[in-house]
Amino acid sequence: MTTLDDRILNVSITEMISQETATVVKGEGMPVLDTKDHLVSLEDRHKHGDLIIKFEVDFPKSLTTDQKQKLNKIISS
Repeated sequence: MTTLDDRILNVSITEMISQETATVVKGEGMPVLDTKDHLVSLEDRHKHGDLIIKFEVDFPKSLTTDQKQKLNKIISS
C-alpha cells in the first residue's frame, strides 16, 4: 500500500480476511505528538504510532459457470 508520505509499504496477510478483519503495523502510523504543546521532543522526533488497516471486501453479485467451477476447485484443494 502507499502511505500518506508516498512510501510503499508491503504488508503480508497470511489469514483469511473478511469485512471485520483489521491488521496492525507497528510504528507506521501517524507521528506521536506531545499532548502539552503539540511539539515532538527531540528523542521522539522519528516515533510513529501504529497503522491500523481495515479491509473492505467487495463480493461479486454473480459468477459465471466457469468462475464457479474454478472457485470450487480452489476451495476443494
